[in-house]
Amino acid sequence: MDSISNRNHVYSRVIKNDNRTYFLDVRLTKRGQQYITITESKKKFDQSNGKMYYEKHKVFLYDEDFEDFQEALRDVASFAAENNKKYFSKKPKNKILPGEESASLGLNFEDLGKE
Repeated sequence: MDSISNRNHVYSRVIKNDNRTYFLDVRLTKRGQQYITITESKKKFDQSNGKMYYEKHKVFLYDEDFEDFQEALRDVASFAAENNKKYFSKKPKNKILPGEESASLGLNFEDLGKE
C-alpha cells in the first residue's frame, strides 16, 4: 500500500462486462491536483501462442477539463439512450463495483509519455 501508485490513489470504480473491464480512477499528482484515468481492459486470445492476454487503453483527464468532460459525456449518453431505447432497455446491467481499487494498473503520473 505504500507504493507510489497507491499513495496517489484517491477513489475507484470498476465496471465489469463479459470480456471488458473499465477502471475509473481518481488520482493525485505530486502537487496534490486531481486527475482521472479511464482504462479499458479487453481480454484477448493470442492465436500464435495459445494464451490469453489483456489489451489496455487509457485516457487521462485533468482537473481543468472535468466540468466540460462531464457535461459532454452526459449529453452523449442521453442522446444514445434516447435514440436507441431498444438497446438500453434490453441490455443487462454490467457489474459495477464501487471502491474496488485498481492497484494492478501500476501506473504513476511520472510515467506519462514513457509507454
